[in-house]
Amino acid sequence: MFYIILSVSVNGQNIIEQLKTFSQNADMDCYYKMIEKNVNIYFKQEYEHRGYWAYCSNCSSIEILKDSGGYRLASHLVSYLTGKDDIVSDTTRIVPILRVQFINTDRYKEGDNLYDYMCLDSTVVFSLASVDRKNRVKAYLHFFNNYSGYIIPKEEPRWCERRSVYYKKNVLNKIKAKNPDLIMSAVFIETPHLLYVKDGLIFVYNHEKDVSTELNEYVRKRYKRVSLLNVVRIPYIYAKLIGELTTTGHTPKDRINLCP
Repeated sequence: MFYIILSVSVNGQNIIEQLKTFSQNADMDCYYKMIEKNVNIYFKQEYEHRGYWAYCSNCSSIEILKDSGGYRLASHLVSYLTGKDDIVSDTTRIVPILRVQFINTDRYKEGDNLYDYMCLDSTVVFSLASVDRKNRVKAYLHFFNNYSGYIIPKEEPRWCERRSVYYKKNVLNKIKAKNPDLIMSAVFIETPHLLYVKDGLIFVYNHEKDVSTELNEYVRKRYKRVSLLNVVRIPYIYAKLIGELTTTGHTPKDRINLCP
């Protein structure tokens, strides 16, 4: 597994600064091409496995476009009349979300700083939020939940789904109101979370209560078995079995998606 830091100084300042530097210097043209390719592979595999019932079966492909206003997302649908791809939606903007993960948490001891166990996820690197003009999330792309290539927030989620960050369309507006230095995502035991960096600390955002909690405090209150934070599902396009699990720290070379 590639990770971007070998040692962490007091209070995790090295990992925070290196994550910020990585995000600022990332070749986004390269990453958007990689994400476009991976999401389209996901659509193809999902349709082959599930046919008509494939998740987001109305999307046959996506295209990330660049113009003077920045990057935007076009979703394509195969027309049954023409047999060709038609653009069915064209959002105004794409928001990149840096992906981090935990590593070696099987060695975690009570009182340890979780920043010492955090690194860049070299397979996902960035997830994307496709947003409308009011910055409301229209879709999450590229394994936001560490598994699915494309997730559309529901207009009216079932009661059991309302706690999920997937279905909170204004979540990015809420986080941006806090003036973060960097927005990130991480999957905690199969549950995606949005995080952000501010004032030299990493916060986990609770979208239900609009409350932010420092990472160490959040995890210690919610997770009795911190050691399980390094167990994740393999992204759909790489998994041999649906829902296949792996332990972070030994990513095969063919799953590393870091641009030069």
